[in-house]
Amino acid sequence: MKLNEMKIKKVIEKLQKGEETDMEQEKWINDIRESVPYYEKIIRLLFWKDELLSPNEIIQKAKEEHNPIIL
Repeated sequence: MKLNEMKIKKVIEKLQKGEETDMEQEKWINDIRESVPYYEKIIRLLFWKDELLSPNEIIQKAKEEHNPIIL
C-alpha cells in the first residue's frame, strides 16, 4: 500500500515504539518501500543509527541523503 508522508511518519513512530507483531512491522516496512524511492535511507536511519531521531528528522535526512539516478 502506498503511503503519503504523514502516514510514513506515523509508521516510523510505531516502529520506533516496537508496536504490533514482527509480521505487522514487516508489512509497514514494505509499505514504506513501495511509497518512496529513499526507503533504504529511512530504514538505515531508523534501525542502524546510534542517535535517536524523530520521524520528521528521519524523513528529512533520508531526503537529503537520497541521490536519484539521472539518466
